[in-house]
Amino acid sequence: MPETRRYEEAIKWVFSVATEELISRSGRARLIRIIVATGSAGDITIYDSGSASGNVVGVLDTAAISAYEYDLPLFTGLTLDKTGSAAVTVVYE
Repeated sequence: MPETRRYEEAIKWVFSVATEELISRSGRARLIRIIVATGSAGDITIYDSGSASGNVVGVLDTAAISAYEYDLPLFTGLTLDKTGSAAVTVVYE
């Protein structure tokens, strides 16, 4: 069974190996970092929106292990939609 873990305080994080909508929240947010710990075919689509539609900020390929630093303010919301089975941690507030 795919595993998803979450932690929430001022700075939040979510870890997942499942194909899913990782984060979906409305209102102001800040995407801090995305870490791909184990590469696997798939991608992560980042939206400045409260749902998986609207303004696409970026699309990451999860095939390679990497860390992406953003420190990106978002004004409408933050939604990340993930496909594939890569182990991914997202840090945001």
